[in-house]
Amino acid sequence: MIPQVQFLFSFFMSRNKPIVPIKLYKIFIIIFLLCAVLHSHLSYGQVVYDNNSVTVETAGPLSFTVPAGTDRLLVVYVGAFSTGDSGTAAATFNGQSMGKAITSEDFFAISHATSIIFYLALDDGAAITSNVTISGINSVGFIGANSYTGVDQTTPLGNTAQDIGDNNVTATSHTLSPTTSSGDLLVHFFTTASAINASLGGEATAFSGFSLGPPNQIVGGYKIATAVSHNLTTNFESAFGVWAHVAAEFNQVSTAPELDVRNNADNADITDGSTTINTTLGTDFGTVLVGNTSSSTFRAENNGTGTLTFGTDALAISNTTDYSITTDLTNSGTMAASGVEAFTIQFNPQSLGTKMCTVTIRSDDADEDPYTFQLQGLSPQIPTINLSVSTNSGAEAATTAITVTATASSTVTGNQTVDVGVSQQAGTITAGDYTLSNTTITIPDGQTTGTVTFTVADDNVFEGVETARLTISNPSSGVTLGSTTTQDIAITDNETVTLALDASTYSVNEGDGTVSVDVVISNIPTGNMEVAIPAVINTSNGTATAPDDYTALVNSTQSFPTTASNSDKLTFSITIDDDSDIESSENFTAALTSTLTGVTIGSPSTTTVTITDNDIPLPTVTIAIEGTTTVTEDSGGTITYRFTRTGDTTTNLDVNYSIGGTTQNEDFTVTTDANTTYIPGTRTGTITILAGNAFADLVITPLDEDLIEAAETVVVKIENP
Repeated sequence: MIPQVQFLFSFFMSRNKPIVPIKLYKIFIIIFLLCAVLHSHLSYGQVVYDNNSVTVETAGPLSFTVPAGTDRLLVVYVGAFSTGDSGTAAATFNGQSMGKAITSEDFFAISHATSIIFYLALDDGAAITSNVTISGINSVGFIGANSYTGVDQTTPLGNTAQDIGDNNVTATSHTLSPTTSSGDLLVHFFTTASAINASLGGEATAFSGFSLGPPNQIVGGYKIATAVSHNLTTNFESAFGVWAHVAAEFNQVSTAPELDVRNNADNADITDGSTTINTTLGTDFGTVLVGNTSSSTFRAENNGTGTLTFGTDALAISNTTDYSITTDLTNSGTMAASGVEAFTIQFNPQSLGTKMCTVTIRSDDADEDPYTFQLQGLSPQIPTINLSVSTNSGAEAATTAITVTATASSTVTGNQTVDVGVSQQAGTITAGDYTLSNTTITIPDGQTTGTVTFTVADDNVFEGVETARLTISNPSSGVTLGSTTTQDIAITDNETVTLALDASTYSVNEGDGTVSVDVVISNIPTGNMEVAIPAVINTSNGTATAPDDYTALVNSTQSFPTTASNSDKLTFSITIDDDSDIESSENFTAALTSTLTGVTIGSPSTTTVTITDNDIPLPTVTIAIEGTTTVTEDSGGTITYRFTRTGDTTTNLDVNYSIGGTTQNEDFTVTTDANTTYIPGTRTGTITILAGNAFADLVITPLDEDLIEAAETVVVKIENP
């Protein structure tokens, strides 16, 4: 930023002319002197008036162009008819606030009217066209503007007033007396004279001398070497009474703020608009993994001589996804000259890739608002970790040593770790079943693998086959877990127990309902058992079939508890079906197995179960003719058919019969009673062999029909016993 400057402005005004605002500029002689400052190591240049002056007799705004150049200075002078506005008066150009150098409310001809000079030092560069806007003044009479280049801006002029005339100024020679030395003296006349010139005597080195500017204006620039008087000579004098004064105070301190940003170590500047990314400046956050953070602290410094005021949003960042402000600047806060305020930006990447961010600081620094610089951070692809083992099985007898490996998808940065734990996947894994060389797997910096050793332990406890599950977890910040985080290791036991059936044959009566088959355990090791021992029974049909004769057992399982002792038994109950069939003895088999590896099946491993029938056999019924088999119709004889049973005679036995042959119903009669029935229509009947009897007789008597017939037959048949 170019430091702001201070200077003094003097009005010369007629006492006798009426006050007409639109004519004011014709009766003014304006002399203002300026000393401004660049940095002390620069050499003094030539003060050059841009031959550029505009005056308007309105309240503005005033459109004005500052030409391209270096060490440029814009001067704006305002005359007002109102008083009491010097404290609120303000001017802006191109969006920048102008400094206020001189205010006066003591003009003779305009009672307590106000005159103000504003100034603005501008950066080197191209021409700037903008409006000069005045505010805070109730009644503006006119606005004038001039611009200069080559103004030495190392030492601004103060505001000590020096009278150069009063009433009618007829003299053409005036004495200017600076109180201190060194600086540029800028003299600007504005008069109604048509032919004007001026010179400055004394100890002064001319830069450009006086030259004619726009109509009725003369400008000149001089370097003042020491604090001696200088004679200002003009060729014109005012015909009217004039009161005026001139400033002649040099080497005053600028009150302009100057914002600079430095790294936290305070050994490097971060210039406005900087895109430099490096760790020295703190603008390079380096490599940060997703989910992690890195912070940089910076110094906001006021290296000017005036108070710096921050904007309402003092500090802002463009990338609020991956960056955040953890220590902010004070919004609308102030910072005294030489003051420092630290602020901190944190990089917290949310995704992979290079992340850029623009930092913006708002303040009243005239030429560095906003003040910006770039930040950069990188979030690389994080290596993923998968778990593997040299073998997924081991044996107690061999005390197998198994290498457990954590493998990264790419080389790791810094030592990276994962925790490894052992849990029970099957069986009863305990700490006594294995040793693990370390519960943390470390992958060294620049490597892709790290290992620990899992060793199977040999004990004297029956466990069967156990399965240990190894799991990695809790990855360090430089890695993430992959898709394979577990491995199972099956441990084969070298202890055993024996199961056997307690008999190779069983017999059961059909009416007993069930038969019990026992399994016996033996050879239990001295360390006892950590697992229950399952016994499994499956039945198979023989001459007896399921479900007609018994209920089958399919993988029927019972287990000996871990507290079992040798010779303990498990009893399996098999249901026997009690039917009414008269059968011979039948049998089926039952076989013993176990689902647990390490269990020996002893002898006998199968048994035969015989079922004895409990049903009485049914009797056999036969029929035969007792006595004669031939009889004539009129002989009075009968034919007897005897139904005889063999076997059980303890109950009545009903036998169904039918009568056939060549006879008709009218050819015979059947002797019936309580134990014998006959239905002529169907020629069927029932005869009962009473309990305790082995037979019953059916008697048929021929009938005489007085018909001449051939011989006829009667056939009796058993239909159902």
